[in-house]
Amino acid sequence: AVVDGDSQKEQGVMEEQAREALERMRERSQDLARFLTSTKGSSFLGDDGPQIDADPKGSKRYEISTCPANGVAFIHVYKAAGSTGSSLVRKACPGPWHLFSHAGCGERSAVCHTRAQDRNWTANVNTTFSIVRDPIDRFQSGVFELARRHDTWLAPLLDVANSTGRAVADVVVDELIRMRDHRAGAYPNAHLMPQTYFLHDSAEPLPTLKYVAKVGPHFDDDLLILGLELFGRGPPQSHLREASGAEGQEYGKKFLYIHDEVVPQETRIKLFHYYEMDYAWIGGFH
Repeated sequence: AVVDGDSQKEQGVMEEQAREALERMRERSQDLARFLTSTKGSSFLGDDGPQIDADPKGSKRYEISTCPANGVAFIHVYKAAGSTGSSLVRKACPGPWHLFSHAGCGERSAVCHTRAQDRNWTANVNTTFSIVRDPIDRFQSGVFELARRHDTWLAPLLDVANSTGRAVADVVVDELIRMRDHRAGAYPNAHLMPQTYFLHDSAEPLPTLKYVAKVGPHFDDDLLILGLELFGRGPPQSHLREASGAEGQEYGKKFLYIHDEVVPQETRIKLFHYYEMDYAWIGGFH
Protein backbone atom coordinates (compact mmCIF):
# COMPACT_ATOMS: atom_id res chain seq x y z
CA ALA A 1 0.00 0.00 0.00
CA VAL A 2 2.93 2.29 0.71
CA VAL A 3 4.35 1.56 -2.72
CA ASP A 4 0.98 2.30 -4.34
CA GLY A 5 0.74 5.59 -2.44
CA ASP A 6 4.26 6.56 -3.46
CA SER A 7 3.50 5.67 -7.07
CA GLN A 8 0.37 7.79 -7.06
CA LYS A 9 2.25 10.70 -5.53
CA GLU A 10 5.01 10.40 -8.13
CA GLN A 11 2.41 10.23 -10.89
CA GLY A 12 0.76 13.37 -9.52
CA VAL A 13 4.08 15.24 -9.48
CA MET A 14 4.78 14.21 -13.08
CA GLU A 15 1.35 15.34 -14.22
CA GLU A 16 1.80 18.70 -12.49
CA GLN A 17 5.22 19.16 -14.12
CA ALA A 18 3.68 18.36 -17.51
CA ARG A 19 0.90 20.93 -16.96
CA GLU A 20 3.47 23.56 -15.97
CA ALA A 21 5.62 22.81 -19.05
CA LEU A 22 2.66 23.06 -21.43
CA GLU A 23 1.52 26.29 -19.78
CA ARG A 24 5.05 27.71 -20.11
CA MET A 25 5.05 26.93 -23.84
CA ARG A 26 1.53 28.33 -24.30
CA GLU A 27 2.48 31.50 -22.44
CA ARG A 28 5.46 32.06 -24.73
CA SER A 29 3.18 31.80 -27.77
CA GLN A 30 0.78 34.26 -26.14
CA ASP A 31 3.67 36.64 -25.39
CA LEU A 32 4.50 36.64 -29.10
CA ALA A 33 0.88 37.34 -30.04
CA ARG A 34 0.72 40.21 -27.55
CA PHE A 35 3.96 41.65 -28.91
CA LEU A 36 2.72 41.48 -32.51
CA THR A 37 -0.58 43.08 -31.53
CA SER A 38 1.18 45.86 -29.63
CA THR A 39 3.42 46.71 -32.61
CA LYS A 40 0.71 46.51 -35.27
CA GLY A 41 0.75 49.60 -37.44
CA SER A 42 4.22 50.60 -36.29
CA SER A 43 7.42 50.33 -38.31
CA PHE A 44 9.00 47.97 -35.78
CA LEU A 45 8.63 44.90 -38.00
CA GLY A 46 9.24 46.80 -41.24
CA ASP A 47 6.76 47.43 -44.05
CA ASP A 48 7.61 44.51 -46.27
CA GLY A 49 9.07 41.98 -43.87
CA PRO A 50 12.64 40.76 -44.11
CA GLN A 51 14.61 41.03 -47.33
CA ILE A 52 17.15 38.22 -47.55
CA ASP A 53 20.15 39.12 -49.68
CA ALA A 54 21.74 36.30 -51.67
CA ASP A 55 19.55 33.70 -49.99
CA PRO A 56 18.00 31.25 -52.47
CA LYS A 57 15.29 30.33 -49.97
CA GLY A 58 13.80 33.80 -50.36
CA SER A 59 10.75 34.17 -48.14
CA LYS A 60 10.43 34.43 -44.40
CA ARG A 61 9.12 30.92 -43.90
CA TYR A 62 11.40 28.14 -45.08
CA GLU A 63 10.59 24.75 -43.59
CA ILE A 64 7.29 23.69 -42.11
CA SER A 65 6.59 20.05 -41.25
CA THR A 66 2.94 19.03 -40.95
CA CYS A 67 1.05 15.93 -39.82
CA PRO A 68 -2.45 16.18 -41.32
CA ALA A 69 -3.53 13.03 -39.48
CA ASN A 70 -3.10 14.85 -36.15
CA GLY A 71 -3.66 18.41 -37.38
CA VAL A 72 -0.17 19.41 -36.18
CA ALA A 73 2.48 21.62 -37.83
CA PHE A 74 6.01 22.57 -36.81
CA ILE A 75 7.68 25.80 -37.97
CA HIS A 76 11.45 25.45 -38.19
CA VAL A 77 13.31 28.49 -36.84
CA TYR A 78 16.86 28.18 -38.13
CA LYS A 79 19.51 27.34 -35.52
CA ALA A 80 16.94 26.71 -32.79
CA ALA A 81 16.78 22.90 -32.60
CA GLY A 82 14.68 22.84 -35.76
CA SER A 83 15.92 19.41 -36.83
CA THR A 84 14.75 18.01 -33.49
CA GLY A 85 11.27 19.50 -33.89
CA SER A 86 11.01 18.27 -37.48
CA SER A 87 12.12 14.82 -36.35
CA LEU A 88 9.34 14.72 -33.77
CA VAL A 89 6.74 15.28 -36.50
CA ARG A 90 8.43 12.83 -38.85
CA LYS A 91 8.70 10.01 -36.32
CA ALA A 92 5.49 10.53 -34.35
CA CYS A 93 3.00 11.30 -37.14
CA PRO A 94 0.66 8.31 -37.55
CA GLY A 95 0.17 9.04 -41.24
CA PRO A 96 2.19 10.61 -44.08
CA TRP A 97 4.02 13.76 -43.02
CA HIS A 98 4.32 16.78 -45.29
CA LEU A 99 7.23 19.16 -45.73
CA PHE A 100 6.75 22.68 -47.07
CA SER A 101 10.28 23.71 -47.97
CA HIS A 102 11.51 26.48 -50.23
CA ALA A 103 14.85 24.70 -50.40
CA GLY A 104 13.39 21.40 -51.62
CA CYS A 105 12.99 18.17 -49.71
CA GLY A 106 16.07 16.27 -50.85
CA GLU A 107 15.89 12.58 -50.04
CA ARG A 108 13.58 13.02 -47.06
CA SER A 109 10.60 10.68 -46.87
CA ALA A 110 8.01 13.45 -46.91
CA VAL A 111 5.19 14.53 -49.15
CA CYS A 112 7.08 17.50 -50.59
CA HIS A 113 5.59 20.92 -51.29
CA THR A 114 7.50 23.61 -53.17
CA ARG A 115 7.63 27.39 -52.79
CA ALA A 116 4.52 27.86 -54.96
CA GLN A 117 2.51 25.73 -52.52
CA ASP A 118 3.80 27.21 -49.27
CA ARG A 119 0.56 28.98 -48.41
CA ASN A 120 -1.23 25.64 -48.29
CA TRP A 121 0.58 24.47 -45.17
CA THR A 122 -2.33 25.49 -42.94
CA ALA A 123 -4.72 22.99 -44.54
CA ASN A 124 -5.86 20.45 -41.93
CA VAL A 125 -3.71 22.14 -39.24
CA ASN A 126 -5.25 23.20 -35.93
CA THR A 127 -2.15 23.21 -33.70
CA THR A 128 1.26 24.63 -34.59
CA PHE A 129 4.39 24.52 -32.45
CA SER A 130 7.89 25.89 -32.79
CA ILE A 131 11.17 26.15 -30.90
CA VAL A 132 13.16 29.30 -30.15
CA ARG A 133 16.53 29.97 -28.56
CA ASP A 134 18.35 32.68 -26.65
CA PRO A 135 19.04 35.22 -29.45
CA ILE A 136 22.76 35.59 -28.73
CA ASP A 137 23.33 31.83 -28.54
CA ARG A 138 21.43 31.46 -31.81
CA PHE A 139 23.42 34.30 -33.40
CA GLN A 140 26.71 32.58 -32.56
CA SER A 141 25.39 29.30 -33.88
CA GLY A 142 24.21 31.03 -37.07
CA VAL A 143 27.59 32.68 -37.68
CA PHE A 144 29.28 29.33 -37.06
CA GLU A 145 26.94 27.68 -39.57
CA LEU A 146 27.74 30.27 -42.25
CA ALA A 147 31.48 29.86 -41.59
CA ARG A 148 31.13 26.10 -41.90
CA ARG A 149 29.45 26.65 -45.27
CA HIS A 150 32.22 29.04 -46.39
CA ASP A 151 29.64 31.79 -46.89
CA THR A 152 30.98 34.56 -49.15
CA TRP A 153 29.30 37.36 -47.14
CA LEU A 154 30.92 36.21 -43.91
CA ALA A 155 34.42 35.38 -45.20
CA PRO A 156 35.77 38.98 -45.37
CA LEU A 157 34.34 39.71 -41.91
CA LEU A 158 36.27 36.76 -40.49
CA ASP A 159 39.40 38.19 -42.12
CA VAL A 160 38.78 41.52 -40.38
CA ALA A 161 38.30 39.82 -37.02
CA ASN A 162 41.44 37.72 -37.44
CA SER A 163 43.60 40.66 -38.56
CA THR A 164 42.42 43.09 -35.88
CA GLY A 165 41.94 40.73 -32.94
CA ARG A 166 38.32 41.80 -32.52
CA ALA A 167 35.68 39.32 -31.52
CA VAL A 168 33.97 37.75 -34.55
CA ALA A 169 30.59 38.53 -33.01
CA ASP A 170 31.49 42.24 -32.77
CA VAL A 171 32.60 42.51 -36.38
CA VAL A 172 29.53 40.66 -37.64
CA VAL A 173 26.96 42.59 -35.61
CA ASP A 174 28.51 45.90 -36.68
CA GLU A 175 28.03 44.87 -40.31
CA LEU A 176 24.46 43.72 -39.62
CA ILE A 177 23.68 47.09 -38.02
CA ARG A 178 25.24 48.90 -40.98
CA MET A 179 23.08 46.87 -43.38
CA ARG A 180 19.95 47.51 -41.34
CA ASP A 181 20.59 51.25 -41.19
CA HIS A 182 21.21 51.31 -44.94
CA ARG A 183 18.07 49.31 -45.81
CA ALA A 184 15.50 48.41 -43.17
CA GLY A 185 14.66 44.71 -43.04
CA ALA A 186 17.79 43.61 -44.93
CA TYR A 187 19.54 40.45 -43.72
CA PRO A 188 22.41 38.62 -45.41
CA ASN A 189 21.06 35.18 -44.53
CA ALA A 190 18.03 33.69 -42.80
CA HIS A 191 20.27 32.11 -40.15
CA LEU A 192 20.85 35.62 -38.75
CA MET A 193 17.29 36.89 -39.16
CA PRO A 194 15.27 37.54 -35.99
CA GLN A 195 13.23 34.55 -34.87
CA THR A 196 10.08 36.67 -34.75
CA TYR A 197 10.01 36.82 -38.54
CA PHE A 198 9.58 33.06 -38.82
CA LEU A 199 6.53 33.09 -36.58
CA HIS A 200 4.15 35.72 -37.89
CA ASP A 201 2.15 36.31 -41.04
CA SER A 202 2.40 39.90 -42.28
CA ALA A 203 2.83 41.05 -38.67
CA GLU A 204 -0.29 39.13 -37.62
CA PRO A 205 -0.17 36.34 -35.00
CA LEU A 206 -0.57 32.83 -36.40
CA PRO A 207 -3.90 31.62 -34.98
CA THR A 208 -2.79 27.99 -34.74
CA LEU A 209 0.55 28.70 -33.00
CA LYS A 210 -0.18 27.29 -29.55
CA TYR A 211 3.17 26.10 -28.20
CA VAL A 212 6.66 27.62 -28.37
CA ALA A 213 9.40 25.60 -26.66
CA LYS A 214 12.79 27.11 -25.87
CA VAL A 215 16.25 25.56 -26.01
CA GLY A 216 17.56 25.46 -22.46
CA PRO A 217 17.78 23.34 -19.31
CA HIS A 218 14.20 22.04 -19.60
CA PHE A 219 14.18 21.54 -23.35
CA ASP A 220 14.40 17.72 -23.50
CA ASP A 221 11.62 17.32 -20.94
CA ASP A 222 9.46 19.99 -22.58
CA LEU A 223 9.75 18.39 -26.00
CA LEU A 224 8.93 14.98 -24.55
CA ILE A 225 5.83 16.42 -22.86
CA LEU A 226 4.85 18.27 -26.04
CA GLY A 227 5.21 15.07 -28.08
CA LEU A 228 2.96 13.22 -25.66
CA GLU A 229 0.41 16.05 -25.77
CA LEU A 230 0.29 16.31 -29.57
CA PHE A 231 1.02 12.76 -30.72
CA GLY A 232 0.78 10.50 -27.70
CA ARG A 233 4.53 9.91 -27.91
CA GLY A 234 7.72 11.91 -27.57
CA PRO A 235 10.93 11.98 -29.62
CA PRO A 236 13.40 9.15 -29.04
CA GLN A 237 15.88 10.18 -26.34
CA SER A 238 18.70 9.04 -28.63
CA HIS A 239 17.66 11.69 -31.14
CA LEU A 240 17.60 14.39 -28.48
CA ARG A 241 21.15 13.47 -27.47
CA GLU A 242 22.14 13.47 -31.13
CA ALA A 243 20.61 16.90 -31.71
CA SER A 244 22.19 18.43 -28.63
CA GLY A 245 25.59 17.19 -29.78
CA ALA A 246 25.20 18.31 -33.39
CA GLU A 247 27.69 21.12 -32.94
CA GLY A 248 30.29 18.86 -31.41
CA GLN A 249 33.93 18.45 -32.19
CA GLU A 250 33.71 17.11 -35.73
CA TYR A 251 31.00 19.46 -36.95
CA GLY A 252 32.86 22.32 -38.63
CA LYS A 253 35.85 21.73 -36.34
CA LYS A 254 37.92 24.49 -37.94
CA PHE A 255 35.33 27.13 -36.99
CA LEU A 256 34.34 25.98 -33.53
CA TYR A 257 36.18 28.97 -32.06
CA ILE A 258 33.33 31.12 -33.44
CA HIS A 259 30.68 29.00 -31.77
CA ASP A 260 32.53 28.97 -28.44
CA GLU A 261 33.76 32.58 -28.46
CA VAL A 262 33.11 34.63 -25.32
CA VAL A 263 31.00 37.56 -26.49
CA PRO A 264 32.17 40.85 -24.89
CA GLN A 265 29.55 42.70 -22.87
CA GLU A 266 29.56 45.71 -25.18
CA THR A 267 28.90 43.35 -28.12
CA ARG A 268 26.10 41.66 -26.18
CA ILE A 269 24.44 45.04 -25.76
CA LYS A 270 24.66 45.65 -29.53
CA LEU A 271 23.12 42.23 -30.14
CA PHE A 272 20.37 42.92 -27.62
CA HIS A 273 19.37 46.03 -29.54
CA TYR A 274 19.73 44.29 -32.90
CA TYR A 275 17.48 41.41 -31.79
CA GLU A 276 15.22 43.64 -29.74
CA MET A 277 12.04 42.22 -31.26
CA ASP A 278 13.04 38.70 -30.18
CA TYR A 279 14.01 39.71 -26.64
CA ALA A 280 10.69 41.54 -26.32
CA TRP A 281 8.87 38.21 -26.00
CA ILE A 282 11.53 35.48 -25.68
CA GLY A 283 13.32 37.32 -22.87
CA GLY A 284 16.54 36.17 -21.23
CA PHE A 285 19.04 38.97 -21.91
CA HIS A 286 21.98 38.92 -19.49
